[in-house]
Amino acid sequence: VAHIIAVSGLNVAYILIIIWAVLMFIPVKQNYKIFISIILLVFYMNLTGNTPSIIRATIMASVFLLAQVFERKTNSYNIISFAALIILLIDPRQLFDAGFILSFSAILSIVVLYPKIDEWLKGFKWYAELNTEKMTGKTIKFILGLFFGTLAAQIGTLPITAIMFKKISIVSLAANLFAIPLSNITLAIGFIVIIVSLFSSWLASVFASFNIVLMFLQLKAIEFCAKLDYAYFETYFVDAVFLLVYFTIITILFTASKRNIIPRAIIVFAISLNFIIYSSLAEQTDKVKLTYMDAGNSNSTLIKLPQGTYILINAGGSTDKYFSAERNIIPYLRREGVGSIDLLFINSLNLNEFKNLLYFVKHFDVNRIIMPAYYKPLFEIQSVNGKFKDVKIDFIVEPIIINKQGNFRLYVYYNSELKGETMMTEFVYGEQSFIFSDSYNALDDYISTAYLPHENALMVLKAAGSGSFDYNSADFIARAEPEFIVISSSDKGRKKAESDLFKSALEESGYTVFKTSEEGAIIFETDGYVTNRVMWR
Repeated sequence: VAHIIAVSGLNVAYILIIIWAVLMFIPVKQNYKIFISIILLVFYMNLTGNTPSIIRATIMASVFLLAQVFERKTNSYNIISFAALIILLIDPRQLFDAGFILSFSAILSIVVLYPKIDEWLKGFKWYAELNTEKMTGKTIKFILGLFFGTLAAQIGTLPITAIMFKKISIVSLAANLFAIPLSNITLAIGFIVIIVSLFSSWLASVFASFNIVLMFLQLKAIEFCAKLDYAYFETYFVDAVFLLVYFTIITILFTASKRNIIPRAIIVFAISLNFIIYSSLAEQTDKVKLTYMDAGNSNSTLIKLPQGTYILINAGGSTDKYFSAERNIIPYLRREGVGSIDLLFINSLNLNEFKNLLYFVKHFDVNRIIMPAYYKPLFEIQSVNGKFKDVKIDFIVEPIIINKQGNFRLYVYYNSELKGETMMTEFVYGEQSFIFSDSYNALDDYISTAYLPHENALMVLKAAGSGSFDYNSADFIARAEPEFIVISSSDKGRKKAESDLFKSALEESGYTVFKTSEEGAIIFETDGYVTNRVMWR
């Protein structure tokens, strides 16, 4: 419902009503009144911040008024196009602004699609026979107009909101039936408060108090709708190809007639089927994709296998007001089309990482977790165990190999006798190796060094911590001999200074080092023989 409260066409309409109401008492020519109105609208546009929606509404209103001066017939498409042209001449960057795109796509959708929908409705006998002179007929037509007006706007903006905001509201179609009338009333009362306040502050306060109650009830109703199950659905799967296919289908359907509706429906079905097949084939690959995500000073890496298996190495960390699972990890997983994590390796688990893990498991499906036996007593606590009841947790007491006979292998290195807090994980695909180290201290680092494998080419080493020689000794790095080193670090504080020093020292020694905080994410693809970095920006 955000578009309802945006300063746009309705506000301009109210301003014009007020201006013309005042100008009625001023004895000037009609054309002068029009020019005065345009000047005042431009002033109002500047007063409200020159957002795309108010600029569009002001230009469209001005063009409409000028058409009266020159006695020319108005055309909706010309007015909308002229408004867009003026905005882009002033600031071409608006072409990529969400407000600009949604504002014009919504108004175009209403202008183009609503007459088609209205024509379709008139084909129903009961609709055509509605008596608009009676209250019942007026009410039904008003409600249907609101619903299908919102539907027309949503049809045009649907793929855009799906791409930009990764979700589409379903409940808004119903919520707008009360939200639009109430918002119109509250806006009208707001203008009344301003006008009445010139004569009586007490009367203005009465109107204002009533308006506050009305807005409170409106917001509560909207909140209730938003919290309903299936109020919206996420659209991380939508891409530019979907955008093209969607508008092609909409064009075919809304230009159909009774004579050609069946052939066009067949064409739409064929296009949809081809798009589904194309999407499934486009995802098929023999390469493994590793995404080292930005999780602050913590770590999280997604391994996407060709068979559709998803492995996550660590789930990030948290602060008092921030969960990397909420802000970074889960949104990326959904954008990648990941429905659930098959294997989650927790190499280490401090308090902040534990709180983040709780959030992650609560809001995302995880089939199996593997972590050091050191943390088993924590998960035996009843209050903690209950929060992981739907997840299988394996506590490692010795080194293990997962999928030993498969096309990929996972090695977990851990020694429970030394009661270490961390384990080291190695992912091997073909001849390529990727190691994830999470040492806490010199002993952990020593154990990790002893476990370092030699039979495969180590392509990427995910350094422990936020990048420091305290957790990644020079001996460990020298013995590992990685092609690339990835470190995680926030861009502030002492840890940033340590990671910068760590990175500089390694680069001087000839290593290639990447920081997730600088790149947002470091992505590699490997076919088992060659590993390449993916430049995603």
